[in-house]
Amino acid sequence: MSAVQFAERSSAAAPPHAAWITDVPEGSVYGSLYAAPAPDREAVADRFAAIGLPIHLDVILDREDTGELVHRGIVAAELRDLGARHPDSLLEVHLIVLAGARGRAVDGYDPELRDEIAAVLEAAASVGAQRAAVPAGVAADASLTEAFRAAGGEVWTVLEPGDDPASLDAGTAGALIMLIEPGTREPARPELLERISQLAPAVQVSVDGGVDAAIALRAIELGAHHVIVGRALLGRAHTQAVRGEQS
Repeated sequence: MSAVQFAERSSAAAPPHAAWITDVPEGSVYGSLYAAPAPDREAVADRFAAIGLPIHLDVILDREDTGELVHRGIVAAELRDLGARHPDSLLEVHLIVLAGARGRAVDGYDPELRDEIAAVLEAAASVGAQRAAVPAGVAADASLTEAFRAAGGEVWTVLEPGDDPASLDAGTAGALIMLIEPGTREPARPELLERISQLAPAVQVSVDGGVDAAIALRAIELGAHHVIVGRALLGRAHTQAVRGEQS
């Protein structure tokens, strides 16, 4: 699809509150599916696919007070259903491991959590996800990521607000810059957009966390490969306030 065709198609079917997506390069805005309430996600994914938006999928691992490992975001069944429903859509999985998910592990991840992370990446590979953005500890663990890489997926490292961009591994395929702390609904911190200039163009960069039209346009102007947008695409009436939401 050419840029002109994309603009014409998007203008005809732009999501509420998001006509601005026609002003940016094709493929530079990813729609965050987790921003939509669970009952609406199928319809929202159809809408994203219909206007050519890549789809961003927040998979959020946490624990109940009982210690049981749980998913707060997109689950494996949703991944597989989406892959079957939209085989031609570009899919990006964002693995978020909340502090509570680490349980009693002092360093790294306990066996149960490692197995769950491996299962998430296996599901992502099975639906042909192009990219998985994962915590630094996961990105650096070849045993966790090698199968996803072997399936042709890119592994990007997530940079949280407190992380030092200089610590990014030189071999990483890209960096997802978070403008808020994972697991919160804080206002975005636009000053963190400066990290784009520190990393791009040597490393591909994306931006997530409270991204609105102004932040999206500025991030792309600074050299971001893409931005992840949720609430600003859907509007207040179509979003949820669930622990772990990022966009």
